[in-house]
Amino acid sequence: MQSRNAVFQELVALKSELESEILSNTHLINGLAAVVKSNPDIDQETYSFYGSELIKLEPSIKNLALAQDYIVRQTYPLAGNENVIGVDYREMPTQKIEAERVQELQEIVISGPHNLVQGWKGVLGRVPIFDKDNNFWGFITAVIKLDELLEEVGLREYTSRINMAIETSSGTSGGTEVFYGDASLFSGDSVIVDVNLSNGLWRIAAQPNGGWPRFAPNRALVMISAILAAITTMVLGVLIFKYFKYTEETTKRLTTAYHQAEYSSRAKNTFLASVSHELRTPLNNIVGFTDVMQQGVHGDLNNNKYKEYVSHIGNSGRHLTAIIDNILDLARIEAGEYTLKMEQVGILKELKEVIDKASPRVEKKSICINQKVPEREIYILADQGRFRQILTTILVNAIKETPTGSEVSIDVINGGKNAYISIKDHGPGLDEQEISKILRPFGTPSNPDEEGDSSGLGLSVSVEFAKLMNGSIEIESEKGQGTKMTFKIPLA
Repeated sequence: MQSRNAVFQELVALKSELESEILSNTHLINGLAAVVKSNPDIDQETYSFYGSELIKLEPSIKNLALAQDYIVRQTYPLAGNENVIGVDYREMPTQKIEAERVQELQEIVISGPHNLVQGWKGVLGRVPIFDKDNNFWGFITAVIKLDELLEEVGLREYTSRINMAIETSSGTSGGTEVFYGDASLFSGDSVIVDVNLSNGLWRIAAQPNGGWPRFAPNRALVMISAILAAITTMVLGVLIFKYFKYTEETTKRLTTAYHQAEYSSRAKNTFLASVSHELRTPLNNIVGFTDVMQQGVHGDLNNNKYKEYVSHIGNSGRHLTAIIDNILDLARIEAGEYTLKMEQVGILKELKEVIDKASPRVEKKSICINQKVPEREIYILADQGRFRQILTTILVNAIKETPTGSEVSIDVINGGKNAYISIKDHGPGLDEQEISKILRPFGTPSNPDEEGDSSGLGLSVSVEFAKLMNGSIEIESEKGQGTKMTFKIPLA
């Protein structure tokens, strides 16, 4: 018979197999999502071509449904699934909740297994798709046949040694459902291991076939244990009585330490969740487009379509670089290790450089930049690179928030002791809670895009750089009235 540790090791191995197989299946669909992103008007014939190539790589994937605005537009294979076209997930209670989670989380969501109309159980992996402005466009639903998945990970071999059950935890209802094995294993003396999927959770409970090893009780050992327990209880009683008067003070210290640890834990979790999400999005684009190119789906690598994919890969790479640079900057600032190179800097010269660099974004949205600046140059004492970085962050944010065809206003004022640079957008505006949020690290902006900083780090880093240069950034905003950010910095 196997020990608990041996059973645990078996479950850890199975957990790794399941996580790897399910996530590799769904991540493969990122390549198809990348194709749809670059060609949102994809027709059924083209979609079927890509779908067939993908299923050749992962035969356990049985169906790929493409939904735009929650409505199924294409599916592969089409034969036998014609009635799926036009289905609106919002009209299906269970599907509606899970589909909305994809848009809310903006990540892969795995659910199930579900009992499907085909007569078998399937695991659903939904991969979000965003348009070129990074707005939610829709998603692809991949159906993975449960029996073939379990066969692929070698479940039969595991069950030859251990008796197990697997349950799924619903992210929508909060309930659980055992879909394999004997449910009583979850209420017995079993080893239990969590299988962490992308925004989904399975649990495996197991015991050795034939049950746990049994040992005859030793009466002498039981008596000795009882005596030791009694002595221990008496000693603890004396200690508790002796130190009772210190309890209140100790409790206060422990409570304070607990709250500090809890805050640190929340900060760490926020950091990890934000970083993993922000790094995953461009990485998915890079991996998806690269897979399509490596498989030669469009033929020779000289194909023009690949040039477009290379552009997406480049943008995603630059996006990753910006996020990592901001993380490193913030870490160095908080550690007090960032040294600025202070020198005399001309505001108008730097502002012109920043506006010129942002011109592709301005032209893309047909935005008018209205400047109200003095005729003579204004000089400040600043780190030139970091000063330009702050201006770029504020201007790019204003352009992102401003609707197409509208305008962004820039005012530069010489205030005697300080210079004031104000940039105002004509976007949706922010309330006080939203202003407080975007000033904190990972306070994600309302309208992130692929080319800019969608991590919510850029503005918080800018605020810290402004402080290091004896300046500040203030935000004035009102819902429906746009947002004005003012960068104050001392004159040279």
